Amino acid sequence: MSNNNIIKIKKELDGNNPVLLIEKELNYDNVQAAKEEITKFMEDFKEFSLELSNIENLDLNGIQLLHALKNKLQDRVHIKIVRIKEELKNIIVNSGFEYIFEK
Repeated sequence: MSNNNIIKIKKELDGNNPVLLIEKELNYDNVQAAKEEITKFMEDFKEFSLELSNIENLDLNGIQLLHALKNKLQDRVHIKIVRIKEELKNIIVNSGFEYIFEK
């Protein structure tokens, strides 16, 4: 788990399914730290859920990270985005990145 005051990352299991929970902010200030934590998680799991339900602030940098995870890494790892606030999902969808939510 990161101790950074603008990002909080928890690793947990939902049944047998690994979940990476990102809280607080996913933006310019911490996207690199989030990327590093997600990369470490990918070393242990090739399929997992990314929970974003407690994200308070998401900017284009965060959206680009989600894009890279879903688009660029799809041959190596399967990531499913789960539990995201409706207003943040709308921002992503209205920005043209709706495929991020596809299974």
